[in-house]
Amino acid sequence: MDYFATLPIERFVLIIAMVLSFLLLSLPSLVVTIVAGPALLALQLRPSPWLLIIIPLCTLSLAGVGGLLGLIGRTRGDSLNLGFIFTLLLTAMGPVVIPPDRLPALLRVLGRLCRQRMRPRPSGRRSSGR
Repeated sequence: MDYFATLPIERFVLIIAMVLSFLLLSLPSLVVTIVAGPALLALQLRPSPWLLIIIPLCTLSLAGVGGLLGLIGRTRGDSLNLGFIFTLLLTAMGPVVIPPDRLPALLRVLGRLCRQRMRPRPSGRRSSGR
């Protein structure tokens, strides 16, 4: 980053360029997930135009988290390790790993707000998310 600080551009332009570059780098995996996921799980998706707003907003919020982790870490290795730990903690704090009844009250309330829409039908087939 020291090299980039010496360039004759505004700091906010550099930050926006970095965020946009990582957004562009993540688009191929996002497209593969959207195309291959429903095919593998036998789901029907109805794309929403809100995705055009939500995806960049998610990118911005996660860029903010990455920037914060970069400020906290003393070295690049520290920042990478903090990011890995942060990812593991977010995964472990959800009902994916821990049963919902064992989660703290705040996480249970947040879980009710973000309900899972894909539930198995009694026949064992997966629903279409309706």
